[in-house]
Amino acid sequence: MSDQQNVKQPISQDHDAPTPAPELRRLDFLVGTWNIEGETSPEFAGPAMKSTSTETFEWLHGGFFLVHRWDAVFGDPAADPGAELPGGAVQKGIMFYGFDARLGSTARTSSTAMAPSTTEACTRERLWTAT
Repeated sequence: MSDQQNVKQPISQDHDAPTPAPELRRLDFLVGTWNIEGETSPEFAGPAMKSTSTETFEWLHGGFFLVHRWDAVFGDPAADPGAELPGGAVQKGIMFYGFDARLGSTARTSSTAMAPSTTEACTRERLWTAT
């Protein structure tokens, strides 16, 4: 192979860099840190319990994905340390929101410390569908 073939060529100025789907901008209102307090419904995990969480949303560099991280506590860790998770039922997780051009909708993928499996969902006409 000659030296001429090994020389890397700069990207042409004519080449258009990909840009994020404009539909993702609908998620801008989520950006920031949110402190949430509430109560679970009895169907969630038995009797209703207090829940608190800190949730952070930020755009990944380039703007193609919105990253959602959370740190949540269910129940009262001081009153009920929990047999499986000392310190209360704690859930940490991360979710990525992107745009799926095939479906024409916003899609998300998430994983939590309590359930390492991945879940996916998408929006169409303001309705979340999870699989």
